[in-house]
Amino acid sequence: MKKTTFLLLLILSFVSNSQTIENVILESRTKLFNENKVKADSGDAKAQYDLGQMYHYGVGTKIDKIKAFDYYEKSSNQGNLEGKYALATSYYSGDGVKKDKKKAIELFTECSEKGDYNSKFNLANMYFYGESTEVNQEKAFELYLECAKNGDTNSQIIVGMIYYNGFGIEKNKEKAKVWLNKAKDEGNKMATQLIKEIDEKEVK
Repeated sequence: MKKTTFLLLLILSFVSNSQTIENVILESRTKLFNENKVKADSGDAKAQYDLGQMYHYGVGTKIDKIKAFDYYEKSSNQGNLEGKYALATSYYSGDGVKKDKKKAIELFTECSEKGDYNSKFNLANMYFYGESTEVNQEKAFELYLECAKNGDTNSQIIVGMIYYNGFGIEKNKEKAKVWLNKAKDEGNKMATQLIKEIDEKEVK
C-alpha cells in the first residue's frame, strides 16, 4: 500500500471517529437537557437552575436567554440560591430581561445575606462605584474584606489597595502589604507586581 493511500485512510478514520465523538457528546447533552426539563417542569428548583444554565449557554439546545431567565426566576422563587444569583446577574447585565441594576442589588443583597461570596463581591463593586446606588466605600470595604477573608485573591488585592490609598477608611500601608502578600502567596501575579511597585516607590 502506498504511503499516501495509507495516510488518507488514517485521516478518514480520524475524521470518522471525531464525528462519532461529536455525535456522542451532542446526544449526551440533548439527553441531559431533556432530563432536566422534565424535572424542572415538575418543580425541581435545582433542575430549574440547571436548565436555565443550559438555555443560557446553549447546552443541549439553542441559546435562549429569555427562557434561561424564566427558569432562573422559577428556581429563585423556590429559594434556590444559585437560581437567585443567576437571576441577579441577568438583571444586572440585561440577559433575557430589561436591565435593572436596582433589582440586581436587591437580589445580590438577598444572596449575600445567605453567605454567597460572589454576590458580596458584586455588591461591593456596586457600592464602591455607585452603580444604581449611592457611593458607599465603607460598605464596599466591609464586603470586600469578607471576600478577602474567605480566600478570594482579587478581593485581597482590592482590600490591600484600599488600605494603601485610604478609600473610605484610614490609610494603613502595613495592612495593605499584609493583604497584598496574602494574594501573592496564592500565586496572584498582579499582587506580586503591585508589591514590587510599592516597594520601588518607597525606596524613592
